[in-house]
Amino acid sequence: MSYDLQVWSVYPVEPSLLQEGTPWNEAPGGWSRGDHDWQIVINHSDHVLAEDIPDEVSPVLPGIQYLTQINLEGRTSNASRRLLLRVAKGLARTCRGVLSDLQQNTLWTPSGVKRTTSIKRTERFSTLTFSWWFLDGPMITHAGRERFLHILTRDLPEALPKRYGLNEPPQYLFADTGTAHLLDFLDQHLQPFGIVWCPQWPVVGVHLGFPDRAGGSPKGFRANLVQVEIDREVATQTGWERQLRRFWLELSRLIRPFYGDVRTLGGRIRRKAGFACDRQTEYHPVRSWWWRGVPPTLGHAVVLGSEYQHLLPAFADAADTADGLAFISTENWVRNEDLKDIRGAVPTSIAAKPFIWPAGMDPGNAPVNMQDSYPECWPFEAPFN
Repeated sequence: MSYDLQVWSVYPVEPSLLQEGTPWNEAPGGWSRGDHDWQIVINHSDHVLAEDIPDEVSPVLPGIQYLTQINLEGRTSNASRRLLLRVAKGLARTCRGVLSDLQQNTLWTPSGVKRTTSIKRTERFSTLTFSWWFLDGPMITHAGRERFLHILTRDLPEALPKRYGLNEPPQYLFADTGTAHLLDFLDQHLQPFGIVWCPQWPVVGVHLGFPDRAGGSPKGFRANLVQVEIDREVATQTGWERQLRRFWLELSRLIRPFYGDVRTLGGRIRRKAGFACDRQTEYHPVRSWWWRGVPPTLGHAVVLGSEYQHLLPAFADAADTADGLAFISTENWVRNEDLKDIRGAVPTSIAAKPFIWPAGMDPGNAPVNMQDSYPECWPFEAPFN
């Protein structure tokens, strides 16, 4: 009978990571060490897909992509089990991993291995801003929003609300109310004005914009919007950029937007909860839910629904496709690379036209003189009705 441990890690186990001075022997599929009646076997690390990582493991550390099985075989003793645990903890530490004890059904990380590390809190900072615009789909249903919260819990738990409500300060504490209450609250209050949603660092903003009717309106075209803003500094930490890419793909496949992007927006003013803006703050070129065409600058990553794939064939042909969506991305999300510099400019026929927002105007309120600000190629109903 064996005693089995697993290490879910960012890096694979390599021979150089095994304890120095310990006589580990090459074995079929890994390495072994033991006595005449027992042995510890460390198997080669297997690369795993995101969907193969257990839901209870994924939130512990970002960027996990390897699984290493460690087994104690033969006659076991307290001494051999202590050695097994010491070996497994050492590998989890050096490979940056989560240790799973299958017998005790427990998870833990060794000392020094943390989900995030502290950063220098400058007054101004930049965010990686994830945005999705859509007209219908799962997110407008209770079941879809339940799946949305599941993805946040698994892939980016910091995006869950610490507090939420209708006004500042938000009256509900998520730790007390739980998922069921939050879902019911979203069902009742998401339209048309949204809710106050206070996430936890490194997530600094979550915005759900659902107009009472998506599509044309007397003031212009409105789309449903989901937006998540993350302190960009965390993307430089181990495993985080990979984790954020997974998050982007998973939410895109759930939301099924006609357009979505990931971009860096600078000039945020750091606050204890979230951030503030002023004249030095960069805004997304699409203001809130007022969709006026594809932004001339694309950011680090773009997802296109069927509505825009045929209007942007050069992008769609170079993209990876999944579930009817087209994904294209730069190689690095923290170098300020823009897809337009790699794939070319957005055709003017579908690009949003420049628009100067009047001084002091709330970007969420569109003026009535926007009739001439829509592009020639428009795959939706008339913007004004």
